[in-house]
Amino acid sequence: MGMVQCMVKVTCCGKVGGEMHVTGVSFSMEDMDGRHLIGRDSLGILVGAMEKGERWKVDIDREKKRFEEFCGRKRERREKKLRRERVMDMIIMVIAIVVFAFLFRFVRFWV
Repeated sequence: MGMVQCMVKVTCCGKVGGEMHVTGVSFSMEDMDGRHLIGRDSLGILVGAMEKGERWKVDIDREKKRFEEFCGRKRERREKKLRRERVMDMIIMVIAIVVFAFLFRFVRFWV
């Protein structure tokens, strides 16, 4: 599966000087291509993370570096995909021009 980005959103409500109450929790995952993971994919990743059971203190610098690495890989994949699409577009255009030229010559020959 590769790397995924997990996001947890917690919604709270309360009054100034009063207690805070959790009104909602949302959990979502996004893969390297920016697609949201649902169902088995996200559940499998979550279960794997829970079974692994590693606990550590959050090192902000380390986590920031990992997130930047994730974003860099995501950007590289997107750029690679765009380059591949541009090459395919150019190949298709060349084939279309060759076919058009051949048909134009063929029709001109018979007329």
